[in-house]
Amino acid sequence: MKKTLTVILCGVLFVGIAFAQNASKKNETASTTSTVSFDGETYALAYSDGGENYNPKWLNEYLRKGDTLERWIKMVAIRDYGVAVSKHAPEQMALVTSQNLLASNPQAKYKTYLAEDKNEAMIDFFTWTPDGKIAEFNVFKFAIIDGSLISYQFAFREYDGKGGIVDVINNKQSFVDKVSSIKIPKIQKIIKKENGSK
Repeated sequence: MKKTLTVILCGVLFVGIAFAQNASKKNETASTTSTVSFDGETYALAYSDGGENYNPKWLNEYLRKGDTLERWIKMVAIRDYGVAVSKHAPEQMALVTSQNLLASNPQAKYKTYLAEDKNEAMIDFFTWTPDGKIAEFNVFKFAIIDGSLISYQFAFREYDGKGGIVDVINNKQSFVDKVSSIKIPKIQKIIKKENGSK
């Protein structure tokens, strides 16, 4: 489901990432099953698709109970971009994401973060549709895992100015820290389309 506001990495989606440098925090565990946990909530795999001719190579999108791919408030997504061509791939992807974001919305606000060892990079951003009906806050974490560039995304969406996005933005560092501490799970390579079929 590539309908998210998240502009994207590598010129495909429209999204962002952020990286908190608090390595002393305990990692929140993420499952390798068809559910993931983030900030005390469970997200179920709602969409999965990919292959060699895709960019990213594989995409998994997870939603909370009650949210749909057409209208969601919170989403977690994991992307596999394929083989990382250099150890700087996470930093480069955060930069590309910021460029794509500003190409889509020159007024969007973002911040990038780079781990001291440069093995991970993050970006957080706030953006909205041209008509202002949908606003979205995103945090992305990019890392090289088993030789592939992988991203973990948390997104919060608000419709028609109702939904609490101001509170989320005011507490954005908390979300950055939580995404930073996530251990990115292995991506599920099963085809699961919007209607739930496999």
